[in-house]
Amino acid sequence: MGAAIETKADYPSGINAFYEFFAQEFKMPEEVENAKDRIIVSFVVEKDGSLVAFQFPKDINPKLESEITRVLNLSPKWIPGEQNGKRTREKISFPIVLEKWK
Repeated sequence: MGAAIETKADYPSGINAFYEFFAQEFKMPEEVENAKDRIIVSFVVEKDGSLVAFQFPKDINPKLESEITRVLNLSPKWIPGEQNGKRTREKISFPIVLEKWK
């Protein structure tokens, strides 16, 4: 029996390009003050490359959550992960550093 071949989901031009896309699109809501410097957002990359099932820290400002959701919904489709030649759903954790926008 051969080894299982897995590939991870990835942004079309690589994760650094995704960070650049996010940085270009994200606008810090004016009403948000004292936001944590780093937020971990999780989402699922579907078999078709779309992003769904966003999860945020419980104490996040709703306006900040709304803006991050808006930007993630604008994302071009990702290249889905594969396992044994079949596309799979994959959960991704995405750290966002907010210091740049303060």
